[in-house]
Amino acid sequence: MHNTVKRAFLLLFVVGIFVVGTVILGFSFFRNSEEWATHRANAHIYSGGQISAAGTIYDSEGEILAQTKDSKRTYNPDSAVRKATLHAVGDTEGFMSTGVHALFESELTGYNIVSGTYYLSKYGIGNDINLTLDAKVCKTAYNALNGRKGTVGVYNYKTGEIICMVSTPTYDPENKPDTDTMNSDAYKAAYINKFLSASYTPGSVFKVVTSACAIENIPDIYTRTFDCDGEYEVGQTEVICNGKHGKQTFEQALNNSCNSAFAEISIELGKTKLQKTATDLGLTSSFEVDRVPLSRGTADFSKAVDIDMGWAGIGQYTITANPCMMMTLMGAIANDGNAVKPYYVSSITTPKGFS
Repeated sequence: MHNTVKRAFLLLFVVGIFVVGTVILGFSFFRNSEEWATHRANAHIYSGGQISAAGTIYDSEGEILAQTKDSKRTYNPDSAVRKATLHAVGDTEGFMSTGVHALFESELTGYNIVSGTYYLSKYGIGNDINLTLDAKVCKTAYNALNGRKGTVGVYNYKTGEIICMVSTPTYDPENKPDTDTMNSDAYKAAYINKFLSASYTPGSVFKVVTSACAIENIPDIYTRTFDCDGEYEVGQTEVICNGKHGKQTFEQALNNSCNSAFAEISIELGKTKLQKTATDLGLTSSFEVDRVPLSRGTADFSKAVDIDMGWAGIGQYTITANPCMMMTLMGAIANDGNAVKPYYVSSITTPKGFS
């Protein structure tokens, strides 16, 4: 009897271990199956460490931005379009973290947790992804940058559709520079999508934030006048203006983008109020745009003296802002205070035509 009980407990222990192991295996499969299926060692998807089998990526007008052709991943035939849309489409090596090739890898390859990459093997292609970008507009923006480093973004402030998203420096994914060239200053930060993942000193566009703060905190702001003779003196120094605007109202000062007037307004508002407005408007916050967390801006005036506040009011000092966040703020103003979240992935279509 004693031996029977021992054997029973031993059997229960073994069964328990088996059940626990099965649960752990199931959980691991559920949690990691996508990563396992789309791993670079999977020859169904990758060739030579680069994604080769996946669906087609289209712009908003049906222009092909990337596709699999003869077991090879190819891009748009126009080199300027390839460069202009690279940060949105992504490379085949995985360096572009904000590109669709990386962010929507499982969708592009047709992976799902039930069938894995079965349909990729069956149909030879994955799911197609449609973007909101207009390739022609992106190309125009890229050409307008004319070799300068920066970013251009355009979106529909009513719907959130990003029409243009260009970041430079960039490169041609079908004629990528060699490693030494990519490490040179000319291509510094080429893998970063500056529109989503960088922050800049905003400059005069920040006057919109200062204006919002003034409207809320200075009761007579609309009847006030400001004198500009080309500079605004603060103690022993001054804030330099971009012109001599003479006597002007608050609205005229905003229209003229007058540094003198906005330095005066900012100093009057003080650091606490201006910092609160910048924070309330979301410039120091972040949200995701198609799985990409936006870079946070900064607006810390805690150590600012008067001259610092003068520069802060015109978007200088230590202020930084993310371009996409700033675009969203401007869109909210145009849209009667309603901020619509931007996006650039419009839809995903299976080989059978389902979205």
